[in-house]
Amino acid sequence: RTILEKCGCKILEMKHIKKDSLCCGFGAGASWVKNMSLPFDMISEGVKKFNEAEETGAKALITYCGGCLYLMWATKELLRSKIDLYHIIEIVRMSMGEELNYPKDNIKRAWILSIVFLFLV
Repeated sequence: RTILEKCGCKILEMKHIKKDSLCCGFGAGASWVKNMSLPFDMISEGVKKFNEAEETGAKALITYCGGCLYLMWATKELLRSKIDLYHIIEIVRMSMGEELNYPKDNIKRAWILSIVFLFLV
């Protein structure tokens, strides 16, 4: 939070934060078993997190976890959410004046993950 504030971000807290933060759903995949409902379980957890973020009125959701970023982009695309989604390093890079290929690369990876989920089911 300190880094984000130093980069010029205004922090809007969600209902569940820190140790009570909702899982993005990626952790559900870490214990992968032969369960065809798992991709849906993973995405449904991401939907809960996005809904909570949207309730704050925030323009962006920021994470430090690469797994969260990957799965949350898939969720964002499936929901057609207007909330921007960033890794904290992207925020730092932009605050230093760097131009990113945002959101093109993230959208591409999100749809690849969605297609993989489709084939698993």
